Amino acid sequence: MELYLKLEREPASPQPAPAAPIGVPSGAAWVLGGRALAVSGEWGVRLWDAEKQSWQESPVVTLPILKLATCDSFILCALKNAQIALWEFNDTGWYGQANRRLRSAITSLALNRTTAAAGTEEGNVYWFRVPDLEPAQELPSIGKPVRLLHWLDDQYCLQLYANAALEIRHLDDTKPVFETKLDTAAHIVGAATVEEADTSGALILFAEPMTWVWVALNKREPTILRVEQPASRPVSMAYDAKSHKAWVGLADGSVQTWQVNDVGRSLELCDSRKPVSGLRSVLLSHDHRYLIVVDQDNQVSLHSP
Repeated sequence: MELYLKLEREPASPQPAPAAPIGVPSGAAWVLGGRALAVSGEWGVRLWDAEKQSWQESPVVTLPILKLATCDSFILCALKNAQIALWEFNDTGWYGQANRRLRSAITSLALNRTTAAAGTEEGNVYWFRVPDLEPAQELPSIGKPVRLLHWLDDQYCLQLYANAALEIRHLDDTKPVFETKLDTAAHIVGAATVEEADTSGALILFAEPMTWVWVALNKREPTILRVEQPASRPVSMAYDAKSHKAWVGLADGSVQTWQVNDVGRSLELCDSRKPVSGLRSVLLSHDHRYLIVVDQDNQVSLHSP
């Protein structure tokens, strides 16, 4: 695996690193406020510490990791046996905090500073307290698989089900504060929190057909924008709340740059390039200076946004 993660004015020369014994990548996300990048594979998590310029290995897991979510120093993983595991990484190493076994396969994860959320194939949504994963609430199942969970902040969680039913719930409320029905819940690429002076919500990207959906707490209906379908399938997205730009990674290694105008009510394709030959994840560095690309071989490279 090669890296370009030395955060300098210009991308540094590739830093050689040993091959990752973690199997096929399943996700990538930031830890420690952008200081470290976690890349999960089937059998564990490798974490690149940009400050120490070194890799840190998680404990090896005995079942494949399917999904990854992070917040601050915490890393939440969904395992193949319907189990979630929470680790913490800090300057002294890795700490296994807790794990929980759910009743059916996990289809979605989300994590904020106080609460872990897990959605299942049977339509259940569980909220657990961080870091002990003590149950906080089990939401009523609508009988359809959960396709997306996304925290808007520390209080509001967006939930999208396979039947395209979408809810936003507050931690302290038993009923949704927002409900709507979309055209589809298939081919979800990702979601990002969008905040403006008068509202907070989420921008969701769907791959086929390529569609942007803007959902806001104080709006009665979502805004749906369909755009020209690219030649390759969208697989990942990153969003910068300051510049209102979104970067969409395509399966063939291309990255599209979109300008999001008027809080998701209009979009403009600004740029398209192909930095790698195959892409799994695209992320924006926390200082907004670099775009991080994880390719199909689990190699990580840094590019100008």
